[in-house]
Amino acid sequence: MSANFDFISKYYPTLGHETATLVAVSCFTANNKPELLSGLINKIIECQCVDMSATEPNSTEYLKKTQLLTLIEKARETIFKNVFTVGLPLVLVAIKELMNSLSPEIKSMLNNTRYLPE
Repeated sequence: MSANFDFISKYYPTLGHETATLVAVSCFTANNKPELLSGLINKIIECQCVDMSATEPNSTEYLKKTQLLTLIEKARETIFKNVFTVGLPLVLVAIKELMNSLSPEIKSMLNNTRYLPE
């Protein structure tokens, strides 16, 4: 489904890019619009034009890659936190759609053990 997500950009000056994106993720989850959720994430990935193979920690491409992965992780956490307001079924549908919209390369880079002890 192609959708125009330009309406979210009008909130960037007041909320910031990350917060506006996470609010949109939360709203799409609550309204049971997972196809819009995957479209939004894919649009962000396309607009960032990030080289996902960047490995030099001091490069700007590596910083962009880290910021993009952090945003995707925060989007995933935002969906999970909606479980108390919208229920488990909508959260599961949204998480499934989010993970299906990501490339295997990006999925492998996501931090799956953030809260586990080392």
